[in-house]
Amino acid sequence: MRGDIRRKEICEILQVQHSITVVSLVERFGVCAMTIRRDLDMLEAQNMLRRVHGRAIYRAPYSDVERYESRLSRNIDQKKHIANIAQKFLRGVRTIYLDGSTTCTTFLEHFPPEISLTIYTNNVPALNILVDKPKITTYIFGGMLSGPMRFLDSTYVKFRGNEIFVDAAFISCTGYDTGGIISHDLLPVNERRIMLKNAAATYLLADSEKYGKAGPIAVCGWDAIDVFITDAAPKKQLAATLQKNNVRVVY
Repeated sequence: MRGDIRRKEICEILQVQHSITVVSLVERFGVCAMTIRRDLDMLEAQNMLRRVHGRAIYRAPYSDVERYESRLSRNIDQKKHIANIAQKFLRGVRTIYLDGSTTCTTFLEHFPPEISLTIYTNNVPALNILVDKPKITTYIFGGMLSGPMRFLDSTYVKFRGNEIFVDAAFISCTGYDTGGIISHDLLPVNERRIMLKNAAATYLLADSEKYGKAGPIAVCGWDAIDVFITDAAPKKQLAATLQKNNVRVVY
């Protein structure tokens, strides 16, 4: 197994268990303790975990993640371009899921004023927008408030997403490559995966600058995405992967 894949799996294990020993990781991955310690050192340097003697402990990566307000103002023209395209896919849709990303917040800001639908989300800033849209019914997935990232972490509450099915799920990401969709945020990943699975149609909203950007968590493969909405034509290698997975690309 490649080291980057192993480290992603270590992060996913910690998201669920919150603590694990070096010995357990050695047994799980079939590598030597030195290799595991090197993996943990790299993840600790990224603020993904905290090392104690013989053990790794989960730590949310807020100190290493750009704050929500800063991300909201980054690449704003690309986000507006993507939002304007994404609007077209709201026709005939009655229920949607929006993740807590700044791209989805920008998308929401560009909703047609007359639109009537039901939204499920964990996006805290979305509430300020939705309160002035009386034709939209909003359901918020509860949980612990994450101030820096502006979403609700449902890890510690009973997330009922398995019981919710929507016409469309819209998500964004930290980065993407030929292997799939990548996130730097441990907390909302399971929610995204469940809602992608429970959606009749799935959309990734991500600008071209996110191509190749790294992150420790694999959200999903391209087989989980129906439409990729971006701002520029994908690179040749990525385009081949998208075609192989029957992903429609709009830019």
